[in-house]
Formats: sequence, C-alpha cells, structure tokens
Amino acid sequence: MNAAGKGIGELCKIILPIREEFYLGNSDSNIAICTLSSTDLLKTIANSEILKKKISIVGRLLSENKGIDSMIRYANKNPQVTAIIVCGKEVWGKT
Repeated sequence: MNAAGKGIGELCKIILPIREEFYLGNSDSNIAICTLSSTDLLKTIANSEILKKKISIVGRLLSENKGIDSMIRYANKNPQVTAIIVCGKEVWGKT
C-alpha cells in the first residue's frame, strides 16, 4: 500500500472508528464462532446461554480480514480451540 493509502486508512480510523466486537464465553470450550457481518446473530449468541456453556469466543468481521485475524490469533494462543465456525450473512456496507 502506498503512503496515501496508509494516510487515508489512518484518517478513517479517527473519523469512523469501528469498535471491535467479540464476546468471551467458556474458556474450556474448543469452539470459536465468526458471524461475518451479522451483528444481530452476534448479539443473539452473545446474549444466550450457549455462549457460557459451549463457545469459547464469538465475534464478527470488521473488514475483509479484520476480525477473523483476531479470532485466529486467539485460537493460536488458546490451544483448546480446535474449530472456528464461520456463519451469518455477509452484507457489504452494512454492519
């Protein structure tokens, strides 16, 4: 990426900050879930008992790769996580 692209990216972070959204559940679970851009699905899972009982972490994509990369880093640091389930609806331009 060129300097102009990096500058625009940094400006966007200031003007339009995107809050990372993820929720931790059962630290002994082997399951991580990425809900793509589906914030409704993310909130449904985050507010359910299944998160506390069956899921280690649930989160959403913030861009094409931001979000899933955080989940992969989490899985690498938590060897009990052996599965990342990708589900939900991908809606570009809407979060």
